[in-house]
Amino acid sequence: RLDLAKVVEDQINDPRRAQTILEEALADDPADPDVLAEIERIAPITAGFESAAEALFNAIAASKDLAADTACDLYVRLADWYQNRLGDRRKAETAFERAFAKSPESIEILRSLELLRREPGRERELVDTLRTRAKLEVEPDTKRELLREAKMLAESAVNDAALAESVLRQMLEDNDADEWALAELTVLRENAGDFAETAKLLLRSAEVAPSGEDIVRLKHRAAIVRREKLADPAGAIELYEELFDNDPTDDNAIWITEVWTDQASHRASLQLPQVQEAIRQARPMIAGFGERFETKPLGGVGI
Repeated sequence: RLDLAKVVEDQINDPRRAQTILEEALADDPADPDVLAEIERIAPITAGFESAAEALFNAIAASKDLAADTACDLYVRLADWYQNRLGDRRKAETAFERAFAKSPESIEILRSLELLRREPGRERELVDTLRTRAKLEVEPDTKRELLREAKMLAESAVNDAALAESVLRQMLEDNDADEWALAELTVLRENAGDFAETAKLLLRSAEVAPSGEDIVRLKHRAAIVRREKLADPAGAIELYEELFDNDPTDDNAIWITEVWTDQASHRASLQLPQVQEAIRQARPMIAGFGERFETKPLGGVGI
């Protein structure tokens, strides 16, 4: 058919008819490189890329014995025709999707789909594409940047907190010590009222925090959540005791020492108005009481 197309074009001077012959040849073998090359040469002459693309699309779909990699290459070629010859982004996207179905580990095809989906109103699809690409990328920094973008799109443009949370959990599957993902997920779970997981996430963040100051800050937050949201004063006390053990200068974890002559004097002191007032003022700031020790003073200033 190549020879026939050549005769029709050169001797009959009918390039449109010649292209039709070439398109019919695609039905026999859509991967014939000579036929494809001739179509790409003659279609600009006839302004016939639209019919050529339709013929190639149908020929690939109808072929039952094409190897997956061959079909993938043909769909990528077809996508190029739609995108760069016809300016049809949607049909180009469809061709790339079919190519990716034939080669589901191709990062290059995903990148092409990503570029096509970077337009207003398609943020949800873009999030899915970024997440899929992140699964295939090898470099940790690349995976992280893709998922960070996906999370921010899910939360802002898509306005889907559940989707944003799913992206963050995907990040933590790759790296459970990712400080940014832990912090962002903590905010989402706290906003959702899941204070049990909020406390766990704060403590996990404390485990991977880079500085002692950050560790103290995160454990304080976890203690407050336990005390105020989970009604778990014992759990809060445990954290405050850890903070005191780790940082004796921590203003929020203190030891109180009382000196009294006997237990009866101690009980009586608790009934004094000034002591009652001090207790009233201090109570909102007290998470609870930890260990208690009784000693026998041997002396000291004022005793």
